[in-house]
Amino acid sequence: MFRRAILAALAFAAEGGDDHLARRALSRVDPLVALWCRPRVAKAIITASSLVADRSDRSHVLRLAYLHAAGALSDIDYEDRAAVSRAFEAHAAGGGPLRRYRYVSVLALAAAVATLGGIAVHHWRAKPWDPREIELGHALADDLPSYVASVANASRSSDRAPDAGRAPARPIDEDSRDRVVHAVAADLGAVGGDAARALLLDYQAAALSTTDDRALDDLMYGALQRTNGALHDAHRLYWLDIIGDGRSGPLVVSYYVSRSSAVHVDGVTIPLLHLQRLDSLNRSLAALGYTSPRVGAAVVTLDTLEDEAVSLLLPALGDDAVAHTVDAETEKHAPDWVLPLERRVGAVLRAEVPVARRAALAEIAGLLAGRADLLATLRRAAAWSDESISAPKRLVDSARFEELEGRVARGLLDDWRSTNDTLAEPRLREATDAYLSALASIVGRHEIQHQIDFRSGIIPVPADLRETLGARGGTDLAPTSLEARCRDELSAELAAIASTRELASTALSMAVIPVFDQRDWGSPYAYVAASLLTALGRELGGSGEIYADGGAFRRDDAAAAYLAIASKSGPEIAAGAGRAYARLFGHELPTVEVGAWQISPRWSR
Repeated sequence: MFRRAILAALAFAAEGGDDHLARRALSRVDPLVALWCRPRVAKAIITASSLVADRSDRSHVLRLAYLHAAGALSDIDYEDRAAVSRAFEAHAAGGGPLRRYRYVSVLALAAAVATLGGIAVHHWRAKPWDPREIELGHALADDLPSYVASVANASRSSDRAPDAGRAPARPIDEDSRDRVVHAVAADLGAVGGDAARALLLDYQAAALSTTDDRALDDLMYGALQRTNGALHDAHRLYWLDIIGDGRSGPLVVSYYVSRSSAVHVDGVTIPLLHLQRLDSLNRSLAALGYTSPRVGAAVVTLDTLEDEAVSLLLPALGDDAVAHTVDAETEKHAPDWVLPLERRVGAVLRAEVPVARRAALAEIAGLLAGRADLLATLRRAAAWSDESISAPKRLVDSARFEELEGRVARGLLDDWRSTNDTLAEPRLREATDAYLSALASIVGRHEIQHQIDFRSGIIPVPADLRETLGARGGTDLAPTSLEARCRDELSAELAAIASTRELASTALSMAVIPVFDQRDWGSPYAYVAASLLTALGRELGGSGEIYADGGAFRRDDAAAAYLAIASKSGPEIAAGAGRAYARLFGHELPTVEVGAWQISPRWSR
């Protein structure tokens, strides 16, 4: 009875090409039968979605879900839509379960309940998707960071040893490494397993090396690309990368692929990935996105993007709200240019929000403002103890603050939890996801431009930027030099502003924040922000001398330039950015075509 109900619901949904039809079909049966079947139907759909590259064809995905639930998928190519459709029709029309839904009687249910007696139902909804619950996902989320942390600790221990050739004092977690390799091989086969083994062993050799051996790096990155290629070819929603800093050396990290696409430009295809961090290592990139010649893909880091939105952008979407674009020390002294700037940035951000989303996002802004006030009160309470309370990095914060029970008014904790429960409501989460997706388009275009530039060979530093930096005019610059990094970032920022016409003002506002925040001075981003305002000012009005030498900036002049530029419409700003790019770099921006998106099951961490 239950299996028939599951299959009938999936068949009904497949015929209509809509996941929600499965729930509608289950509403026609006895409520307790529906209760039992809903999570199993949802799990079948999630599993089917993970089997194919293009999940936008919901009829195809739902036919796969039906065949999976019916145990009839063994010899079918998941990507062969015609074969899947024939198998679906044959199984439903032949000896398989009925496709037309029938009402299940309460008497039949009573017999089933008597057989199953003692079973208690605790969840009315399907369990949310979690990529860590699959064996491969579990290995990449838990075993991989355990192994990588052990290698990093061993590397630091070796660095402290008097004898550089001495074996590391701390043991390496080889068991976790073997579990990762086993999980990859079990899921992807021998080719994937061999690539993963090579990656981890080559990473270990590079991390423990006491010399700057580029050959070890080449081996490590080659194995990384083979491993990611095996994951991609098998349509697995995971991606690995190598990050690092001066303290920890290289680290292998894992991601969940939330969305992916292929970008076509000048005959070249560039992968575009929207990623969520999967592993638990306490090292991450602060950037909203990143790429490199070796990565070979443009990456948007959704966790960092949500942090940026929650801390700065979303709170500015409330009625008449300001966007806190300057550092706290400057805000405390409140020069006369600060308030007009922050008011204008807030107005610009709100103006580019679609009308249909404004009410929901304004409500979110109010809830975040209330949560910030609660957080300040809770921090004052925690200051009397050793407790440390961090600002939330996500829309919905999971902290319950049980440790503060009895030390603060009960109502404060109730208000905190109630606020987060409200922010978790589907309508508000949906509005936030749509906003984050729009922001991701800006970041993605930025990273795509980096990939285009990598493939373009030597690019001179524009004269305007050289003048600001006091840089020499040659092209033989080290990729990590300030001049080269500023050149690359200026190209990418102008491309993002010029290419996202509906969000050009938002893209501009995000790009120029570093010139107003003294904590960013000295970074390439502050120089680029000043260069952007100068370049766009020459195209649109509002140009001024912003750089003040010695790594400092004339922020009052920068604010005046921003206000003048931001008085223009988004399309005008986008067009001005395109002209500025052509003037500075000597050619027009290339045409970029983004292919169909591969959408993965939503993961709410």
